[in-house]
Amino acid sequence: MSIKGILLCLIVLYTSVPSMAQHGTTAAGGNAYSSAGSVSYSVGQVDYIGIDATGGIINQGVQQPYEIFVLKEGGGTSIIIHLYPNPSTDYVVLSVDKPTPDMNYILCDVGGQVLHQQKLNGNETTISLANMQSSCFYVYVYQDKNMIKSFKVIKL
Repeated sequence: MSIKGILLCLIVLYTSVPSMAQHGTTAAGGNAYSSAGSVSYSVGQVDYIGIDATGGIINQGVQQPYEIFVLKEGGGTSIIIHLYPNPSTDYVVLSVDKPTPDMNYILCDVGGQVLHQQKLNGNETTISLANMQSSCFYVYVYQDKNMIKSFKVIKL
């Protein structure tokens, strides 16, 4: 058989066999089972999709970092700050367990330009990313003009 014949056989074989591939490379993963159902999970990819419904919001994906930050104040009390989901497509939620009236956030682009700033709305403040292009952004949390935490946000 000639090289052209072998090459033709390989092309026909390759195109006739269905192939399946992952969207990205994973570091680990597995399956979890219970009487209520099963879940497949993986670690190492940053793709997800958010679904809004009348009953609530669910974020399906393969990696959703959830950062927890505990700030110790001078009086011995602590403030826990969360920002989720990250990465996101439409919004992120800034959660502070003990907000004070002098706390606010600033949303900036990678160049440092202030895009939005606002006082915190109680324990949870939703920051909209819907009208922004896919990029990295920074959220800075201030208390009485002192920055107490910064987050890097990825908008998909």
